[in-house]
Order: sequence, then C-alpha cells, then structure tokens
Amino acid sequence: MGLDVWAVTGYEELRSLMADPTVKRGVEHWTAAARGEVPAEHPLVKLVSMGSMLSKNPPEHTRLRRLVQHAFTARRVEGLRPAVHDLTRACLDRIDATQPFDVVAALAHPVPTGVIGSLLGVPEADRPALDSLVTRLLSGTDTTVHEELYAYVADMVAAKRENPDDGLISALLRVHDEDGSTLSEEELVWTSVLLVDAGFETTVGQITNSVRLLLEHPDQLALVTSGKVPWERAVEECLRHSASVVMLPFCFPTRDLELGGQTIGAGEPVMMVFLAANRDVRIHALPDFFDVTRSDSRHVAFGHGPHHCLGAPLARLELNVVLPELFARFPRLRLLDSRPEPVTSLFVNRPRELWVTAAPE
Repeated sequence: MGLDVWAVTGYEELRSLMADPTVKRGVEHWTAAARGEVPAEHPLVKLVSMGSMLSKNPPEHTRLRRLVQHAFTARRVEGLRPAVHDLTRACLDRIDATQPFDVVAALAHPVPTGVIGSLLGVPEADRPALDSLVTRLLSGTDTTVHEELYAYVADMVAAKRENPDDGLISALLRVHDEDGSTLSEEELVWTSVLLVDAGFETTVGQITNSVRLLLEHPDQLALVTSGKVPWERAVEECLRHSASVVMLPFCFPTRDLELGGQTIGAGEPVMMVFLAANRDVRIHALPDFFDVTRSDSRHVAFGHGPHHCLGAPLARLELNVVLPELFARFPRLRLLDSRPEPVTSLFVNRPRELWVTAAPE
C-alpha cells in the first residue's frame, strides 16, 4: 500500500528538522501507525520499528551513542588505515588490466566489506551472507529481512561473548559508562545491526559513485591527480553531488511544525531527502555541476544533529585511500557504460555495476 508522507528536500530545512528536539524518531510517534491505519507488516513500519540508535531519542539515544563512542574511537578508526591500504592494493592486484572489469565487484564492494568485517570481527566466511541481508534490508520492500538480520547478528554477538576478540563487537561487550551503565543484550545486537547496515552498502555506493563521477569528468579528475586539488576536497564534492544514501525514513514532529512554508502535522511521517538537500540551489551555485574546486561543498550526506553518522570518519578514510590508489594504479581508466543500471532500492543511490577498462583506446 502507498503511504502519505512529507519529504524535506531543502538544505536548511533539513538541517533544522534534524536538529529540532521536538522532532522524534521511532514508530511510537507515527499517528497513523498507532491508529492501525498502516499495516504493522509494512516494510517501512518495520524499518522505523528497529531498535537501533536510528529509532531512539534523548536521553536513551544520548546514552547509547556515548557508549558506542567509547568503543568506536578515533584511534580505532585511524588504526584501520593500514588495513584499508592493504585491502585496496590486494583488490587492485587481482584486476587484469587487459580486460574490462566491474568496479563494484572488483573494488567498491570487497574493500568496505573487508573493512567492516575486520572492524566488527565478522569471520570472512560469514560476510557474503551478512552482506546479502543488508542489501535486502535497504531495498525497502522486504518484509522478512528485519527478523533474519536480527537473528543472524544475535548469534554473532553470542559467539563473541563466548570467544571475545579485538573487534568492535567484543569492545562493545566490555564498554561501560562513568556510572557503570552498559549495553543490554538487545541494545548490543541492534547497535551491531546498525553498524553492519551503515558499514556495508553505503560505502560501497559512495566509492562507486565517486569513481563514476571522476571518470565522467576527466577535467576534474586531472585537477586531483595532478595535485592541484587535494583528494580530501574532491571526496567532499563527491559526497555532496552523489551521496549514496538518497533519503531515510522517518522522523515525526510531536507538534505542528512550520517548515519551508508548509505545516507538518504532529505525528505525520517525514522523509529526510539528503540527495536533494545537497543540491539546493540556495546553497550551491549550479548545484548539479560536479566541481572539485568549489570553495563550499557542505552537505548532509552523513546527516546532521544528534543522529549525525558515527561512521563518517571511517567512510572518509576509505574514500581517501581507495580513490587515489585506484587512479594511481590505472591512470587511463575509462567508463564503458555511460548509463549503468541502478540498484533497486528506495534509499540507496548507486549503479548495480560499473564497467570500466584500463586498456589504451
């Protein structure tokens, strides 16, 4: 069935919405769902009913985020840099430069999968199945995947409790706040589910989109590979122009909310459309143009406010390693398909495949 929802697409309006303490997350704030007007088995109802931090509000969200930050430290993220380099180079080493190859299968998929797998302590043999579950979840149409993913991760957490390692899940098992507060079993599983969701598909998409953008704009790529524009700046423009997350559901005003000249009623669902906000003409001149020399590439690709993505530093690290390594290894890389088929998803923006060649023309 269809749903009546609001979509917030303006940059300032979206930032205001995400920072407003009277705007809440969680299905309990959705008036139509509470009245039974939306089936409980609807995929989006299930998505906003998940028990992760994305569906929590202060003070519970504040406590959960603080506990996770104790384990997911800047030092832990930076400590992954050598592994990201090693994974990237190993992927590049396996590419036969005399043959066309798919960037997704050869690089954009295995690097984030390997990184998040190493970070969480997911055995290599389990990673394909976990990745498949995340892909189904982000389609936004699967009605059974939530329970399957929770059960899968719960088993993984139980295994770490029995045999802890130096991964993030084991660190979350040990973490405690100043007052001795720890993550409950359910909180731990949902937090791990969120880390898996965020760490797999979104970074796959961002690497893929960034490679595509740079190959579609060889003049911009030349500015970066020549050193005239730093990679960090190019990465931010890639995030602004073609973020891998189109939008996320839902947040709910707890009072009638005036926003962008419209009145959103209390309890009405609001979709947060990041891709549109990043191209707001009121913020960026010629927003549809990809320009690595922009002096202002600000964006909301990682959200804003209390729910700003905890994994943003890791995603930026991966992008700033993978992209320079790829174009240094294959300086003549070019696209073979100018209109690749997109993945089937309400929320994810990326091509299913991205075929390129490194061979001379």
